[in-house]
Amino acid sequence: MESLIITKRQVASIEWNKEKAINDANEIYEGRLIEEVDVPDAKKEIATLRKVSKEINSQALAIDKELTMEVKQFRNEVKEVKAIVDKGISYIDNQVKDFESAQKANRKLDIMSLDNYIDFKDYVPFNDDWLLKKWTDEKLIVEFETISNQLQTYISTIKITCNTLNIDNDFYIEKLKTIPYAQVIERINEDANRTKEVAVEPIVVKENETIYDIKIELKCTPSQLKMMKVYAEKIGVIWKR
Repeated sequence: MESLIITKRQVASIEWNKEKAINDANEIYEGRLIEEVDVPDAKKEIATLRKVSKEINSQALAIDKELTMEVKQFRNEVKEVKAIVDKGISYIDNQVKDFESAQKANRKLDIMSLDNYIDFKDYVPFNDDWLLKKWTDEKLIVEFETISNQLQTYISTIKITCNTLNIDNDFYIEKLKTIPYAQVIERINEDANRTKEVAVEPIVVKENETIYDIKIELKCTPSQLKMMKVYAEKIGVIWKR
């Protein structure tokens, strides 16, 4: 693994005398006064100095390019090695995750076999937090008993509420599997109010009146079906499902 660590760095060295270069550059113009007679020679000097300026810049760019290429090559080499290391990490990590997934699956089965879980499994979704180490079997059993008791309280309240409102409770107990308890109670009251709105006088069947046994196929929602059943019962029709 030591070969993967960069332990020695050698920064490229550029040999030149910066101070002397500055002094020589300053001497070009410091204290100089150009006379009219000096103009032709001054123009030649300007042309020469422009070439010097261009050469200085060209040399700097060439050195910069060379160093950049070396750094770029080094970075590519490091990326290549890093990619192999990362591949190794993924290879090991995937195997670890496979083992952990199998352990969680087995633990989930163990939890689902604990006392009281079967009492509420259709009503309360499995909580993945139960897979955490803090949830021992002893703590889960206590938790499941609490959940089971709460569910039984909910179901008992639904039955009492439905009985008080004179409506069937099976539909609402089944609803408890998909929506929260508070919404179930709200739904019961809403349906009960709609039932009250169906004001139908009972029809008295006359003696020897012909009774038909009719089978029909309906397409409707559970709420619509419940309302039709209420209506049928109010007019004395026997409703069979």
